Amino acid sequence: MKNYTLHLIRHGITEANLKKLFVGAGMDVPVCDAGFAHIERMMAQYTYPNPATVFVSPMLRARQTADMLYPDKTKII
Repeated sequence: MKNYTLHLIRHGITEANLKKLFVGAGMDVPVCDAGFAHIERMMAQYTYPNPATVFVSPMLRARQTADMLYPDKTKII
């Protein structure tokens, strides 16, 4: 039996998050400037996993986060 390790990473902060609004899959909102800045700080502070493949939600905020964290990795949406 083959074992895998799965890492779940939440998308970057959106304007809706800052306003404490619930935004589910029904609204495709982008990561805001504060969210990109937060991701940059987290990247500087922590070592993220180095996967061969990144599985990503089709939501814009998830794709933006994955592209920032893993610019050179294959992404499956």
